[in-house]
Amino acid sequence: MRIYHFLDYWAREQPDAEFAVQESQRLTYAEAAAAVNRLAHGMVRTGVQVGERVGILAPNRPQSVLIMLAAAKAGVAAVPLDARHTPNQWLYVLNDGSVKFLFCAGEFVHAVDEVRQSLDTVEHFVTLDDADGASGWEVFADWLGEQPATPIERPVADTDTLYQIYTSGTTGQPKGVTVSHGATMDLLLQWDLVFRLQPGQRLLCLTPIFHITGLFVNFSCVYRGGSVYIPRGFDPREAVRALSEERIAATFMGPAMIQACLAVPDAAQRRYDSLRSIVYGGAAISEGTLRQATQVFPCEFFQVYGLTEGLVTMLGQQDHLAALTDKPALLTSAGRPSLGSEMRIVDEAGAPVPTGSMGEIIARGPQLMTEYWNRPDATAESLRDGWFYTGDAGSVDEEGYLYVQDRIKDFIVWSGRQVYPAMVENVLAQHPAVQEAAVIGVPDAETGEAVKALIVLREGLTVTEQELIDFCADSLAEYQRPSSVEFTDPFLRDNLGKVLKRVLREPYWADRERRIGTA
Repeated sequence: MRIYHFLDYWAREQPDAEFAVQESQRLTYAEAAAAVNRLAHGMVRTGVQVGERVGILAPNRPQSVLIMLAAAKAGVAAVPLDARHTPNQWLYVLNDGSVKFLFCAGEFVHAVDEVRQSLDTVEHFVTLDDADGASGWEVFADWLGEQPATPIERPVADTDTLYQIYTSGTTGQPKGVTVSHGATMDLLLQWDLVFRLQPGQRLLCLTPIFHITGLFVNFSCVYRGGSVYIPRGFDPREAVRALSEERIAATFMGPAMIQACLAVPDAAQRRYDSLRSIVYGGAAISEGTLRQATQVFPCEFFQVYGLTEGLVTMLGQQDHLAALTDKPALLTSAGRPSLGSEMRIVDEAGAPVPTGSMGEIIARGPQLMTEYWNRPDATAESLRDGWFYTGDAGSVDEEGYLYVQDRIKDFIVWSGRQVYPAMVENVLAQHPAVQEAAVIGVPDAETGEAVKALIVLREGLTVTEQELIDFCADSLAEYQRPSSVEFTDPFLRDNLGKVLKRVLREPYWADRERRIGTA
């Protein structure tokens, strides 16, 4: 079974039913299925071969979902690019992924042109909108032409890659997480338990489609014959209005997004008659926020814990109810293994540790990634004997609930996005006034963690905090840049000369139960 089989099924059973909505644009299932078939034919006509990569660079829009489904039908893997990244970061992903074909929103065309001469593999450039002054780009309507709306015949196996999403690497280079068609179907079964969508109901997509959560909001609609309501971006007032007025049955938000919605002045006065569930992830939710949220949004709440590489655990509605009555500690839990999954806590040798003891969180299940693209060493490090080593440290209680406590791998999570300190440190080290930089994550109420740079200056040289932040702008996306800079004495090191990051982080996390923020 493939994700596009569900699109074809619902297009047959409910052709006039709503598939997607964005502002005044409304797409039916029949229209979506026809568009996907035409796109798939267009890719094949252009010469894209089975197993090759198609890149998508665009903000949230229904067209992005159609392109991903068409790529699946054509037997090629979709590589969604982070629209918040810089041209040099897109350059790395496109070259590393050997992307042959790029669909690009008009607003990003000129930025891509800045690095176009360095693109090694892209052969076809299609702009989804008119881009004034751009040359060497085909306009989408012209490229598509009169392709047939009939299904395309191409063999697609369970093990073939459906999508490849890039996540930052510990050395500063992103890693392409490859997920197969088969794994995607298993992931959809797991997400289905929390969205609980029925045909015709709407999901609200508030996170980027190039992020795993936004992608599965859309795929979950296809799976269940629902529709997806896609705002241009996350705005708390618009989100609250949509939840109240647009017949939304479910959505995914980070805890900080929930807090932002609760702060909307008329949120508590509105009615949310269609809303059935709010799924959140990336961080535990505070008791105060959950209590207020259940009063404002009378629906079920679910927490999911996972990574781009796959879903690991879920905290269900009954757990949330228990947390608000007699088990408040459950609010700091990430739940129990998702459907069909296993989870363990192990020591450095990979051996299980006793209940309640700290160790690395590992998981296995059919929903996990296949590999890191072109990174056999990184794949071997993370996938061992069928288990995925998450790099997070935690413990499990007697009832099997997971408590994420700390981080083994050195990364920061900013609103669900991984930021690897090495990437930021490498950029900062290029400034002539910087002798050494150490980057850590510090608590932040809105994003879970903020990126903080600790800087040792070269003797006799000076630079301001804002100058260093601005210095990072050409090389790093906004969320990867330091939000604060502190100048300090030389760092403490261990016997091997490694900077003691745990010591640097301790003053900022000393009063926290959880030593990481994963919003």
